[in-house]
Amino acid sequence: MTEWGPYDFRYPHIHLTDIKDSIYTFVVFGPAGSEWNIEQSRGFKSMSLQQGNYQDTLIAFRQLNTAEISINAVHKGSFFFDHTGNFIPANDSFKFTFKRLEPFENWITKCYPFDDHFPTENILQGKVDHLNLVQTYTSNRLHRDWWSLQYEKDGQKQKTNSFISVSQGEVEIEPGNYNLELYLSGRSRVYLNDRIVYDGSESEQSKPFLIPVELLHKNNKIVIVSANKAGIASIHCRLLLR
Repeated sequence: MTEWGPYDFRYPHIHLTDIKDSIYTFVVFGPAGSEWNIEQSRGFKSMSLQQGNYQDTLIAFRQLNTAEISINAVHKGSFFFDHTGNFIPANDSFKFTFKRLEPFENWITKCYPFDDHFPTENILQGKVDHLNLVQTYTSNRLHRDWWSLQYEKDGQKQKTNSFISVSQGEVEIEPGNYNLELYLSGRSRVYLNDRIVYDGSESEQSKPFLIPVELLHKNNKIVIVSANKAGIASIHCRLLLR
């Protein structure tokens, strides 16, 4: 799957298959019998290949002082049809790119059992000190799913489908215009630098969406408050290049 839909393996495409620590593994797909070479890259200190054949595996070693990573490559070889159906003649030096934004993030997610039907305005503002904190998670990306909240109380295992989660992220990235990609379940509210950028407090529909945001500073704070009653819950959040 690519940003344009299902991939048909006929046009040049750099596909990320694995990340382990700072080692990124790609496969470079494209027309059989043709070649590619890398013109430029950003965010990597070295790569296993600078040119090769399609279906070759490319290993890249991440440089940790930039949030944006990219690989710009050139196709040389047989003709093909690109992702929009345009005919590209043989040996046309067609350029193709992998680009991804990976800001420096630190997230803390805290969970609290909650039996009331609707969260109050104070809870939607993240004021939850009066609730019983039962789980805390830390991560450098916010991609979390629950199939009920499970925890221990007085030495006994407990499980509830109704709970509040509060995720706070410190995000370091260059100022500019971005898209905030979100997938949220339950009644949710999202704050960016103490300003509401999404208010889903009246809806329990789970859906993905994009919010255009302007970041004026390098250090930013995102807070996501979500009230779930169905047990199955999700919070996914990431910044994208606009």
